[in-house]
Amino acid sequence: MTLLGIHYRPVFLLVLVSLGATSSLAAGWNEDIDGDLSGDYQNPTQIALVPGVNTIRATSGAVATTDLEYFRLDLPAQGQIDAIILRVFEAGFDNTAFIGVQEGTSFSFPASEAFVKSAELLGWAHFGTFEGDGVGGDLLPIMGANFGAIGFSGPLTAPSYTFWAQQQGDPVTYELDFIVSSVPEPGTLVAALAAVLGSACRRRR
Repeated sequence: MTLLGIHYRPVFLLVLVSLGATSSLAAGWNEDIDGDLSGDYQNPTQIALVPGVNTIRATSGAVATTDLEYFRLDLPAQGQIDAIILRVFEAGFDNTAFIGVQEGTSFSFPASEAFVKSAELLGWAHFGTFEGDGVGGDLLPIMGANFGAIGFSGPLTAPSYTFWAQQQGDPVTYELDFIVSSVPEPGTLVAALAAVLGSACRRRR
């Protein structure tokens, strides 16, 4: 396909590459380095996401008490969470953990009220070695489709989300990769395309 004598497809791909370039390793939280994630549903650990791979590494279990993890993820402008990949799951006997999410900057209820307030969850999932697609699988579509919650489909696009994760049995260590992309505003895309087309026209002359 051509436009004004210019091969359009390569030009359009150039625009997409220039607008969609992201870092391969971005941000996140590692409990081994950054400390324990908050166990307070009203005051979750705040983490700013950036385009790319944002990894959360944590250990959860119920030895003396249940180790809860609450973390608030703030998206960049025009950012969205496209996938949540279970990258690592290290467990002993119990190979299943839980994760839930609500839109906003904190959770609306404590873990002890989960059975009566599960309808307030945006989504949830069990994850682990033998849950869903296991290690390497994407939890996002599972969370959006599970019963009893509000539900969602597609990427998460709100400014902030708060996640709650826990393990009721022997401790497990997990890594979740939150894959974030930056979606350009329509005006930005048009302006970028016009600039590239203009440059191509000048080169042809």
